Amino acid sequence: MKKFNLLGKVTYVLGAFLFLMGFVVLIHKVDYFALVPNLSVAIKYQIVGFILIVATETGILPVKN
Repeated sequence: MKKFNLLGKVTYVLGAFLFLMGFVVLIHKVDYFALVPNLSVAIKYQIVGFILIVATETGILPVKN
């Protein structure tokens, strides 16, 4: 993994967290999660998480040299 600045690291971790949280609810491993009240929110979390991960990996955010 490239060495991201602080914003890049936070964006990547937040994206991965949102994506995984939505994925776990979507495959019904967890019936109820406080941050994901229903299925439509889980799908939105997956989309936002995926976008954040892609934005981090494509080079939109600066990388340390």
